[in-house]
Amino acid sequence: TLSYEHYYPYGGTAIIAGKDKTQTQQKRYRYTGKERDDSSGLSYYGARYLAPWLARWISPDSAGAVDGLNLYVYVGNNPLKYTDPTGHGINTISNDEFFKRMNKDKTSELNIWVGDAHHLPDAHKLLLTLAENIDIERIGNLVIEEVNVSISGDKRPTSVQGPAMFQTIVNYAMREYNINEMQAMVLSSYTLKTRALIGEGPLIDKKFKGIFIGGENWKNPRLEVSRIKGGMLAIVGACHLLTSKCSVNKTIHPDAFPVQDHLKPDTSIALIPLNVIIFLNNILFIRQGNSETEFGLWVNGNDNKPENAFLVIGRGKAMRERFGDIMQPTPMDLSKLLPIKEPSP
Repeated sequence: TLSYEHYYPYGGTAIIAGKDKTQTQQKRYRYTGKERDDSSGLSYYGARYLAPWLARWISPDSAGAVDGLNLYVYVGNNPLKYTDPTGHGINTISNDEFFKRMNKDKTSELNIWVGDAHHLPDAHKLLLTLAENIDIERIGNLVIEEVNVSISGDKRPTSVQGPAMFQTIVNYAMREYNINEMQAMVLSSYTLKTRALIGEGPLIDKKFKGIFIGGENWKNPRLEVSRIKGGMLAIVGACHLLTSKCSVNKTIHPDAFPVQDHLKPDTSIALIPLNVIIFLNNILFIRQGNSETEFGLWVNGNDNKPENAFLVIGRGKAMRERFGDIMQPTPMDLSKLLPIKEPSP
């Protein structure tokens, strides 16, 4: 005799027939496709557990009341094609749609922070794309992290030229980040392209004003930012954008984590390349102390390939004005945001 079961609404089961009771009870996966915990009888749905005999979840939805009663927002309104294994997936938009939204408001201040993993070129690639597509008259400052300069503001980043200087940067990258020569050359070439965006002339020559941040090991970033007039495009270590605590160096000023929320909370948007997030997940980076809800979305790369995607996160007015209709709460554990969904039609 083949065992079979009768299902109650919401996934509860009643044994109808079988070779024996144990044989049927040991089925962990039933028609819902979700694993049932044998000891509690609860069904695991990724973000929370369901008690099928009560037809109730045993905890609130960790995403909160997102998008009203739109029950399929988590799969881009296409439950037949998309899945969200962790229950924390967020929306994805195309690169063109991203820049359309970013450039729609030409009046208010905007500060864009790009999260860097210093041994990878991805943040510099993203920054170059931003510089090409965003109005430089609105964002005239290019802010670069440099912990070994004075906070006096006397020294500023400049364009770097010449093969000798390039080799110096390559040698530094190999030594500092423990990467091979080819990796160092790729990284250094993008570093030079970033520096080439800096100029001393008027904005008509499409050059940014170069400014350092993080001087004297992030001694006083508030002072450094107070000197900046107008919007900025900044590249800093991704950890400075993703957590509110530093467990490595206790001498760093608290304003450095997360720097955008402390110094420019209402006008800042942070962008983290996918490969940087993957790197942080691989080293078991732990986000700490973010008490307020943070919202985000994925953007496909400029070739609209998911592997070149980047995460957009923020809490303030600048984020809400541009992405309020599609942004969703982001979990503390960024690994739960993967895999990236395709853009909604």
